[in-house]
Amino acid sequence: MPGIHIHLAIAKEYVKHHPEIKNQEAFFEGNIAPDFCEDKKKSHYTKETSNKDLINYLNNKVHLYPFLQTKNIKTEYNKGIFLHLITDKLFFTKFLDKKYLKSVTYSEYINDLYYSYECINPIIIENYKLPMEKYEKRIEENINKMKKVRGIITKEKNNILEIDKLIEFINEVSLINLEEYQQKYKEKEGD
Repeated sequence: MPGIHIHLAIAKEYVKHHPEIKNQEAFFEGNIAPDFCEDKKKSHYTKETSNKDLINYLNNKVHLYPFLQTKNIKTEYNKGIFLHLITDKLFFTKFLDKKYLKSVTYSEYINDLYYSYECINPIIIENYKLPMEKYEKRIEENINKMKKVRGIITKEKNNILEIDKLIEFINEVSLINLEEYQQKYKEKEGD
């Protein structure tokens, strides 16, 4: 999944393009909330799938339909959550290189992904002037917890996140119309 820094960059760009977001703080909090939950499978509406087929596994990490069955996007907080879930869904299904995903194990992918975050996060923070003082401690605690849980050792691996492609992804996702996505997925159980 995209790291918190990527989510914050998308949220920051999103409010620039969508002046209807009045409570930006609630929107930002909603946008990062799914990654700070104890049960990420629940907060991302994950369908249990074996990670042996990495592409299928990642395709089932996030589902929008169950979210829309239990929540609406009338509040800025819920809009933030919904944008987070859409971002993750697009990251897993459209952004990541399929050829790469077919060539590695889940463990290799996770290690490469977290190594990539270490490479690109300083660039994202600087490029988007992210308000890190507010989130830094929570992000660091979350990253350390995830590394421990997943046994991640971020010695030099493969940087799988090309910064130019990632900036393009951030820009594209920040232009999404949440209401259109809501209509598209509200009745689409197999998303």
